[in-house]
Amino acid sequence: MKKIFLFLFILMFSLSFSEDTFHIYKIQNKAPWWLNNYIITGVNSAIGSAAKSPNKTIDQIRKEAITSARVELAANKKVMIKSQLNTERTNNGTKTKITTQENIKEELSPTLVDSYEDNDFYYVWLVELNNNTEQEKLNNFIKNNNLNEKKYKENILKYKDEIVIVDKKLNTVTLNYGKNRNIKPHQIYNVYQLSNKLKNAVTNETEDFAKEKIGEIEITEVFNTTSNAKIINLTKLLSIKKGNIAIYSGFDKELYNYKKKLKKERKLSKYPLDTTYFSTGNEIERSTSLKPHNYFLKIKTNFKGNNNISLQYGIFDFTELSLKQYFANNNYTEFGIKLGIPVETPYYSYAKYIFGAKYTFKSQGLQNTLDALVDYYISDITLLNIDYRFYLEKNNNKQYEELYTTLAFLLNEKANLGIEGNIDNNFDINSASLATKLNINVSNGSNLEFGIKWDNQRTYMLSYENKGIF
Repeated sequence: MKKIFLFLFILMFSLSFSEDTFHIYKIQNKAPWWLNNYIITGVNSAIGSAAKSPNKTIDQIRKEAITSARVELAANKKVMIKSQLNTERTNNGTKTKITTQENIKEELSPTLVDSYEDNDFYYVWLVELNNNTEQEKLNNFIKNNNLNEKKYKENILKYKDEIVIVDKKLNTVTLNYGKNRNIKPHQIYNVYQLSNKLKNAVTNETEDFAKEKIGEIEITEVFNTTSNAKIINLTKLLSIKKGNIAIYSGFDKELYNYKKKLKKERKLSKYPLDTTYFSTGNEIERSTSLKPHNYFLKIKTNFKGNNNISLQYGIFDFTELSLKQYFANNNYTEFGIKLGIPVETPYYSYAKYIFGAKYTFKSQGLQNTLDALVDYYISDITLLNIDYRFYLEKNNNKQYEELYTTLAFLLNEKANLGIEGNIDNNFDINSASLATKLNINVSNGSNLEFGIKWDNQRTYMLSYENKGIF
């Protein structure tokens, strides 16, 4: 008979709360978020725990944890009952009589939301849901905390055991590891930006992040738990910032410089610098285009407020982009694209003719231009350049053409001399101009150019040029 009563008691106890299925997002080897965050405004919620012991069965431990949570639920409910009072107000002259009475039942009908166990304890999370509103509050509470837990996991995946940039000032960054990670001065680290999430094909869970290299840093100072580094290279048009990760490249400064030198030599062999580039006047265009990855920078002044800076860059074989900014009373910018096709000639080691065309777009409503170009190498040290320029009609301005020509001589490997002239399409001698210039190589890739335009005012010109590979 006692066994029957005990069985009925256990059955009634187990049926005294309902167990619904709730999805709690959990991270492996980490306690669930609800252990520290289970209180829901407007919902009776409690956590119970029971210590593990070899003398207890798992059912006994679970029952103790549930009983512990029920005690807390009952205490919470008693407070809620006392705070919810029916108030009756009766006016009798100048006095107001207030009477109250408790009208809420104290029976519990809890729901088991989740359970968790570690090496020492077993935990349960119970709530009491009395209506749909409380059910919705619980669902939203779980949903929001699950999202936060997923973000927390992604941050763990991003930065767990990674060397991370934790601070940046100008060209210097600070890393979150130092001697404790065997970081040493002059080591070179690649810097990566974490981009797309890499998800498990089955579970759709984020497992890692794609890494995009954006630069390189050199370690300058190492402390016990942090280190400082300087930015030595940017490989993308992105700035290095806090939160980027750093991975050792395997190189120190000496090996890095050797690798950089070797890379440049390989690039030079693939895209050699055009050392025979005849310099021409800033207004006269050549049909010869820069080789891929070659750039040509020119800064020019005529000492009369007419200054400009131009940049040309070879993007493909025979194709060149250009950008020019004029600084004068009427500042404006030019954008251009040029195509130059060499014609191979028998018995010569170089192309005698190069035909090209360039279209230039000008800002501020000025006329755009189209240039028909020919370079003719009379010899390997003498160049005749012809530029027939069409000024395209824009804003109802009259269209017209001009002819520009250059005759340039290589005096030696360090200098060339040029004679330049232009005239309009009517060959009006009054519109013609003539200029001479001397271009001298002052260092590897850098030239100075001196010129005189033989007009009424004797206009003097000075230019600085830099040629290189990027």
